[in-house]
Amino acid sequence: MSRRRLALLAAAVVVGLAACGTTVPRSQRLQAAAGAGSAASDGSGASAAGGGLGDGAGLGPSSAGPLSAGQQAAGQQAAGLQAVTDQAAGSALLGPAAAGAGPAAPLLIGILVQAESSAGINSAAGISTTATTAWATFQQPFLDLVKVINANGGLDGHPLRTTVFQFNPDDADYATELQAACAQFTQDNHVAVVISADGFFADSFESCLNAAGVPDVTASQESITAAEEATWPGFSAPVALGSDQLETAVLTSLTANRWITPTSRIGVVYTNCPWDVDAYDNTVTPLVHQLHLDVVSDFSVDCADGYGSIASSAAALQAAVLRFKAAGVNLVLPISHQEAAGILLFAEAADAQDYDPRYAMSSAGEAAQQAVNLPKAVLANMEGAGWNPIWDTLATDVTAPTAKQCLAEFATAGDHPTAGLDVLQAYWACDTFGFYRAAIVAQGGVPTAARMPADREAIGDTLALAETIDNGADLARGRSGGAPRTAVFAYQAPCACFAYVTPPEAAPT
Repeated sequence: MSRRRLALLAAAVVVGLAACGTTVPRSQRLQAAAGAGSAASDGSGASAAGGGLGDGAGLGPSSAGPLSAGQQAAGQQAAGLQAVTDQAAGSALLGPAAAGAGPAAPLLIGILVQAESSAGINSAAGISTTATTAWATFQQPFLDLVKVINANGGLDGHPLRTTVFQFNPDDADYATELQAACAQFTQDNHVAVVISADGFFADSFESCLNAAGVPDVTASQESITAAEEATWPGFSAPVALGSDQLETAVLTSLTANRWITPTSRIGVVYTNCPWDVDAYDNTVTPLVHQLHLDVVSDFSVDCADGYGSIASSAAALQAAVLRFKAAGVNLVLPISHQEAAGILLFAEAADAQDYDPRYAMSSAGEAAQQAVNLPKAVLANMEGAGWNPIWDTLATDVTAPTAKQCLAEFATAGDHPTAGLDVLQAYWACDTFGFYRAAIVAQGGVPTAARMPADREAIGDTLALAETIDNGADLARGRSGGAPRTAVFAYQAPCACFAYVTPPEAAPT
């Protein structure tokens, strides 16, 4: 069963839902009881089938040890780059190896991205997306950044090579695709880490990587619960919140802002994936009681298993709409790693039934993308707790040091993203590679999956990110998600846009 967050809402619609609801809210029941083919790519953006290796910036597989100034210059010339000399404070990407680190061997990086084929999904769901023009492919920002890193001395002195697997969101069987991805990364090529922005998660994929000792650093907006972190220690989502933290932020922040009140009649839509059931049972249910809220109905749906799930997804959510409308639900709370697609499909079905509940969402709901797909009257019923300014409001602050440095690094490769989602993809690359460099430096040596929790704890709040509110991170507790602060966002009629309406506050622990 696959459940990793999609990079863009256009592809995120494959929620794979099937009706399996209950008539009694889960909180009451508890109370009573108690992944297309693969491609390998080099840093120039060229790709080839069959799992070959690329060197990123003219550094062949035989390159070893730290790069000399001459090697750096040669790499820059081969890649058509200029050195980044004006490094803003907070950049975690460039620079020589840490003092005393010794020679740095090349690192092979596995890159897992969505293939550029989601036309079928878009057409089936009737989804529009905000236009992006800076990147020809989803892999391009990652490979271009590898060129820049190699041209400037490597990642903490390590020259980088890459092997790319492109995940096809139109495929009928995600699990098989992700099995092939893991085989490419751990058997055909022995990568040091997987950097992922494919938008899906599969428990079998994470188990495969962890068994091989390979960390997975993802650009996903939602991470996993504390219980899952014990099973998959190598999984890190530095710009995200864990499922349990996310639901706590949504309920506490929106209750404080009076979007949710004790008179709200809440309907919960959740997937029966173990991670979402865990968040419902062990976070949402006790918090609902603590806040004196009222869940009057819930509806359980199945995890995604392929492109063919779309039809059943729409049918399931139509059934959820009818149930919630009959039960008098006036606020919908999704608990799902497919939050954006779930909200979109539910809201469309509800609008068709002249049913207009409120929605409680998070950054994973991708409000900025909802704004190009839903009527203004529906958008006015949406409020959320978020930590990602681009997904929440489509706003890009390029004045922060880390964000400025990220875009400056891409400029040396000839990339000049300006639109919100183009900038976001640049940030994905900077933040995932920046986090991985911080993990290398944290305790010395190349991190393994088992070592990652300790690496995250050692990083603490020292990592600057481009993508989060205040451009910070908080990994001091060793949690897989590092977003440190959240703020409430809401739809604003005058600008027909989403905006933050409260100051940032510390994210739940």
